[in-house]
Amino acid sequence: GSRRGGSSRDRSIKRSGKYSIVCRGLRGREEKRTIATLENSRKQKICLTIAGLDPSGGAGILADVRTFAAFGCYPAAVVTSLTFQNTTGVFGADNVDKETLVGQLRPVLEDFPIDAAKTGMLPTLELIEAAADILTEYGIERIIVDPVVRSTSGFDLIDNDAFDSVLR
Repeated sequence: GSRRGGSSRDRSIKRSGKYSIVCRGLRGREEKRTIATLENSRKQKICLTIAGLDPSGGAGILADVRTFAAFGCYPAAVVTSLTFQNTTGVFGADNVDKETLVGQLRPVLEDFPIDAAKTGMLPTLELIEAAADILTEYGIERIIVDPVVRSTSGFDLIDNDAFDSVLR
């Protein structure tokens, strides 16, 4: 429940000096730690998925996020395409452009120390090249490429230039 100052389940952090902070964890216990101790105690790996959004949750970023979490990783996600689908099929897709992809990626890569990245649905050559360029620029070395070409219901999810690039 709530009490003055917020819920005991809040993961609030407040400054209590130049080099230390007081953390209130999930159980409400307070611990004083130095900022360096907090940074060095990060055990959870951060994984980034760059993929399409399947609103039914069967594939794409929602499935990747569940998988990352199941393996104890912190997930970050960037959307390449909004698909129109349910559990019976795909009925269309609205792909983002290069500026939107880069606009999502930069803030995530500047904020999080990404341990690994996975690509899924990259529907255009422009998005494939943009994702490759920015992951290289930020020095992401562990990259899983899982190209998504066609849905199980037979809907083509990438254009011909992107498909040719995947084959190379």
